[in-house]
Amino acid sequence: MNPLGQVYLKTNNGEYAQVMCNQDYSAIVVLPGSGVPAASAGLFTLYATGSNAQVALGINSCGVGQVFASDRHGDWYGKLQVQAPFSADWITQAQGDEIYMLFPLPSATGGQKGLALLNPLYQAFVSVRYDEQDNRAGNGYPLRTRMGPLFGSDQGTPITAVGAWETMQLEFADSSSAARLVLQAAWNNSQISRFPGYNDYTGCDFNNFDFSNMNLASYSFQSANLDYADFTHAASIQGMDITGASTTGTKFGNQNLASVVGA
Repeated sequence: MNPLGQVYLKTNNGEYAQVMCNQDYSAIVVLPGSGVPAASAGLFTLYATGSNAQVALGINSCGVGQVFASDRHGDWYGKLQVQAPFSADWITQAQGDEIYMLFPLPSATGGQKGLALLNPLYQAFVSVRYDEQDNRAGNGYPLRTRMGPLFGSDQGTPITAVGAWETMQLEFADSSSAARLVLQAAWNNSQISRFPGYNDYTGCDFNNFDFSNMNLASYSFQSANLDYADFTHAASIQGMDITGASTTGTKFGNQNLASVVGA
């Protein structure tokens, strides 16, 4: 697996997800008002695991070395955790339930973008469930991929509708922009077009970024930082919008700028 950086998972209202060691199979929850969690509780290493924006979330936590955020959609009420239910074995490999897909959302402040996580195995989104609390994990709000009761036999309903999940933000530990990673993860993802705004990178930071091989037709980089970025070998920039973008030293090579809005 290729490490892409260290990230926190942050909600729209500024709260962080964290691992609650040895509580409800070390569930991953949001504790309201807790602030930035310690690295061992909330700083995940984001790994690329293959094509189509597939990633895994590893964390050195609970005194057992690296464990992975696992979506227990099929056997523990759709909650995310780092221990296997019933056996309590630590989840130390990323496969199946530990694989997610990144999807970009409209830009937030500082050139960042929102991040939604989809489990492609179950076609369900990761959600912060603010309508319930996990009394087995510090009364935190659980990250889940199923709607339904917190405990019990009801299998629940996969969280697949846009209105059903709370968007998460990638917050890199080194304060670098997530927009670059999200673009790289999304541009070749055949499922991305189902989401509105998938090609909108308004206000994002792509200073010195190389867009080689990317099909950017009709993508928006309005008011973005494109200083010294390189579009020379982009597959297409037809209809791309760079209105208001900073383009000091930007390289376009032999691309047809007449087809670019705001050039």
